[in-house]
Amino acid sequence: MTTHDSSIHLGAPEPSLGAITTTCSHGSMVIRIVGEFDDCLAYSPHGDAALLAAAHATGDVRVDLSRVAFMDSRAIGWLIRLRNAITTTPGRCVLVTDASPRAARTLELTGMTRVFRWNTCS
Repeated sequence: MTTHDSSIHLGAPEPSLGAITTTCSHGSMVIRIVGEFDDCLAYSPHGDAALLAAAHATGDVRVDLSRVAFMDSRAIGWLIRLRNAITTTPGRCVLVTDASPRAARTLELTGMTRVFRWNTCS
């Protein structure tokens, strides 16, 4: 079993501003987003690095939004970029898991609950 854990954190003085952590195991990836998920995080070099790592993963990508305190339209754009990068390979999907109430509400209001899979990839 090969497990690769690489953490990518926004270089902010307080971690509550926003962080992206990626974990890879058996080709699948988990991306955990914590704190404020806005353009400062989504379109930072750290956000780009997470997208690139996910595009090279061979399995499904799970996005854990359980600790997102704030999410804006730029975060939605980042999630769509992630989905587009992953779904170019047939059979792969982006699965959103454990969205915080605020993140879930943002995804519902923008219609993204119909775009992303929730809980299972089947």
